[in-house]
Amino acid sequence: MMKRLMKCLALALLLLPGVPATAQTSVKGLMKTYSKMEGAEYTHLSKMVMAMVKAMAKGEKLDKTERSVVKALRSIRVLNLEECSEQVKQQFREDAKQLNTSMYERLIEHREEGEETTILVRMRGEKVKELVVLTYDWGDCQLVSLKCNARMDDIKQLLESGDGVLNI
Repeated sequence: MMKRLMKCLALALLLLPGVPATAQTSVKGLMKTYSKMEGAEYTHLSKMVMAMVKAMAKGEKLDKTERSVVKALRSIRVLNLEECSEQVKQQFREDAKQLNTSMYERLIEHREEGEETTILVRMRGEKVKELVVLTYDWGDCQLVSLKCNARMDDIKQLLESGDGVLNI
């Protein structure tokens, strides 16, 4: 019995390296993997940087909604693969299709002529805790993650306006 159990465990360990290729991935996992690719542009504005942005925004002319969202932002991560090889972009598109979205609600999903855009939100109660924008076409792939503590109404207004803080 013990010998058979050990064989099963050994087999499982041998098969384990193949699991990530088929397993769903996270936003953080996509960022981490693809930010290291040659040609990738990755920007992370941490909590500390966002505190400085908030301080500078106090002197700017922002409407009520923009001011509310800037105040609510905690961190921003942007991954752009425009300068990466076609092979990297293709792999990103395949991996993005395996994105684990169980913690998110789909806010917008748009497909048109080879371009796909998905906007996901992670909520806690009435507050948006994270907004993820995933967009890719044949020439570019982008992934944006905004950690925040914003009201859904503010996020929707900015997305609808097309020229606010979240103009991606």
